Amino acid sequence: MAQNSAETLVDHALNLRWANVPDAARERALAFLYDTLAVGVAGVGAAHADAVLTMAQGWGAGRVAGLLGGPACACLRLRRPL
Repeated sequence: MAQNSAETLVDHALNLRWANVPDAARERALAFLYDTLAVGVAGVGAAHADAVLTMAQGWGAGRVAGLLGGPACACLRLRRPL
């Protein structure tokens, strides 16, 4: 049976090894990861951060997305967006 696009992508990701990723792609992936983490860290103390957190907690349903940062976020989970 033929795989759909999502299955093909998942198979590729699961079989991919960091050493086999081209240097340029690794550099871009690391820059994206560092930028994401830096924005998250900077945003914790930003103006209206509490309001944004309250808004995000109202999105979706269930306990499926983790949250980085915040004063009491050690076990806080966000709902999955619709």
